[in-house]
Amino acid sequence: MEFQIIEQATYAARGKGALESWWGETWAGLTARAVEQAGRVPIDVEVGFHLCYGDAGEKHFVGLVHREDGAEGARRRVEAAKRHVERFGVATECGCGRAPADATEGLLRTHAEVAAAW
Repeated sequence: MEFQIIEQATYAARGKGALESWWGETWAGLTARAVEQAGRVPIDVEVGFHLCYGDAGEKHFVGLVHREDGAEGARRRVEAAKRHVERFGVATECGCGRAPADATEGLLRTHAEVAAAW
């Protein structure tokens, strides 16, 4: 979900233009897709959504799993997170969908390895 679309009025008010949703009514479309996606996940699996504002050249990171330093780097970030919060999920960095195509399989394998620790 691109939250830039939800905030289109804010972008337009700042003279930055608005991103138009391609499916019609914004909230109804986002809600319908979120329900459909979550409904495909087995009932005993916790569902999470990455609420993305987009990125510029993968310059900001919000997840524990980065393709540059794999499971070892993720474990360091897990330990850092544990010092600040009791409960959290494992996610990849923002921009995963815009990473090189050949990086995806390795990133997903790293994600599974880190998540398996829970």
